[in-house]
Amino acid sequence: MTAKEIKAIGERYLKNGKTTGWDVDPATGAIIVYAISGICFEGQYYSMRTGEPISISKENYIKDIRGNMRKPHRHDPLQATGTGIIVYRSNKCQLEFLLQLRSDVNQYGLLGGGLELGDTYLQCAVKELMQEAALLVKEKELKLKDVYAGPRHVTKYASGDLVFHTVIVYACDYEKCTELGTVLDPETKQLTWISKQKLKNMLEMEKERFFPNNIPILWDIINNFFA
Repeated sequence: MTAKEIKAIGERYLKNGKTTGWDVDPATGAIIVYAISGICFEGQYYSMRTGEPISISKENYIKDIRGNMRKPHRHDPLQATGTGIIVYRSNKCQLEFLLQLRSDVNQYGLLGGGLELGDTYLQCAVKELMQEAALLVKEKELKLKDVYAGPRHVTKYASGDLVFHTVIVYACDYEKCTELGTVLDPETKQLTWISKQKLKNMLEMEKERFFPNNIPILWDIINNFFA
């Protein structure tokens, strides 16, 4: 749609005076987001008043929130929502999983990251795969596996920051991904394919090599998701 067309839609909905909630425009399927006087169409937000694209996301949303909360010698707990992505493939009749060696803690874990403002969980998962593994996948190829939170998913970072995680986990077949060849995010120290059996052995004998919050998810990969 053109800016003129989007503005025309916005003008119709501005008249009702709502400041929160949402509607769906029946003609276009666009989502009317009253709280920001915006229209979301095909993943992009537009101003209801001008029809021009608007940006509500911030690349380091969680980091910025943490900075706003932080006071001298104080690290208030933060509830953060994000995604984890299980990329799998069949190699010589055995199942393998793509794990990220994280540069911050030098431990293995799933690909994934925090939800940015305005994103859906699927959009977040697609972005994280591109940034951390240089893989492009369509949203429809991501299959929801489970949602994780609670006492096994709390992290205290070296900075002292305390984060309570909620992790929405998806799985996707590597064959459905396209390799982009782009530079990986600095968070990724290395990408490694690990067979299901090797993953099980490492979890039993060398669990300190894994990011603790991911360990329950990795066990579900072995015992439930790909049993």
